Amino acid sequence: MRKKITQTTLKAIKATDKPYEIIDTELKGFLLRVQPSGKMTYYYTYRINGRRARYRIGQYPGVKPVPARDVAEQLAGKVANNIDPQAEKKQIKKKEERLAL
Repeated sequence: MRKKITQTTLKAIKATDKPYEIIDTELKGFLLRVQPSGKMTYYYTYRINGRRARYRIGQYPGVKPVPARDVAEQLAGKVANNIDPQAEKKQIKKKEERLAL
């Protein structure tokens, strides 16, 4: 389903037997995945170096649509500069683990 992801849209969403995705019509790659349990998670999907990837932004209602869209826009900027947000996230996690030791 293609629709602009807004607070109003999220309030009208109903869970179904199977998971489904709402793809935002305003920001390419921004989407919301709805699970049968009713759990809703924001993602940003992108393609870098010929490889498709998906970055998990957060869950609704903890993260509202506007901040989630802002994060997706920042990620889109990184991808446009040929920076893989997923790889960057892994590097930061490795550094944090080394510092914790």
